[in-house]
Formats: sequence, C-alpha cells, structure tokens
Amino acid sequence: MCRNLLLHQAGSHDKTFMHHALAVVVEVNKEERSVLLPCQYSSFIPEDPTVMWTRSDLDPKSVHLRGGGGGDDLRGQNQRYSGRTSLRPDALDSGDFSLTLRKPTMTDSGNYTCSISARGHERRLRDIQLQVKGHDTRLWSLSSDCKQFPVLGAENLKALFPISVLTLGTVK
Repeated sequence: MCRNLLLHQAGSHDKTFMHHALAVVVEVNKEERSVLLPCQYSSFIPEDPTVMWTRSDLDPKSVHLRGGGGGDDLRGQNQRYSGRTSLRPDALDSGDFSLTLRKPTMTDSGNYTCSISARGHERRLRDIQLQVKGHDTRLWSLSSDCKQFPVLGAENLKALFPISVLTLGTVK
C-alpha cells in the first residue's frame, strides 16, 4: 500500500534558455525579481562604442543605452523601462552586454535586440525573445513509495487533488 505522498519542485527560479542561431528565447515568471537577457561580444571593441538594447515594436525603441564614456544615456529610454534596466559596470571592457531587467511584467514580453555601434557603423549582436509568464510555470512531480510521475504546472496539481487535501504555496 502506498502511503508517503511527496510534492517535489524542480529547480526553483529556473529560467529557460533556448538557442535558435542568433535568436534566444528567455522565459521568466512575472514574480521574479529580475531577468538577464544575455549578450556577449568577443570581437574587438571599437573606440568610443555605444551599446544599445532596443525593442522595435515600441516608440521610443530604446530600452537601454551605454555610451563610449562608460555611462548610461537613458534620456531617450522608453518610459516603461525607467529605473528597471542595467548593464554591468565593466560592460564595455568585458564585452558582456547582458541586460538586467528588474521586476519583469507581462508587457515586457517581446523581441529585444542587442547592438553595438561606433563611427556610424552598427552591428546587431543578439536577438532575444523574452516571454514573461503570468502563472507558475515551474515543473512539479508527485511521488509516493510506489511510483513517481511528472505534473506540469501547479494548476494540474489542483485538478488531481481536492483543495482540502492540497494547498499550493510558493516559498521564495
């Protein structure tokens, strides 16, 4: 007889990265504190470069801009990102142009482009498709002393067990 029923959560706060040539899909739950949009550049960094993160479906398109002096120029930044974006302080030296976006929301879902420009020449480095999920997309599994089987998403657990038997919560 099976008695010990356990609920397991796989990899709390895991983000999913799927590579498609230069395009990358990043998935995150809207409850997360931040999400990192990856962009590394290993070639020669020109003199007085500008690193740009943009979203072509917005007006203005600018998400974040880092100038050649090493400082951020957020004057043309789309207001929906105000106070929520940052690059590493050493980005222009290290070539790590990854963007940190704090407090992701559903409206942040979309296609982002990381580019570098200098002396009138612009090079597109990476396209990122950000998908902000509105519900718990973490993987759960149920196991007992008899067998284990996967359950995708917390909503499926509630369908398997009455609310009086199973109450779901998130531990951060």
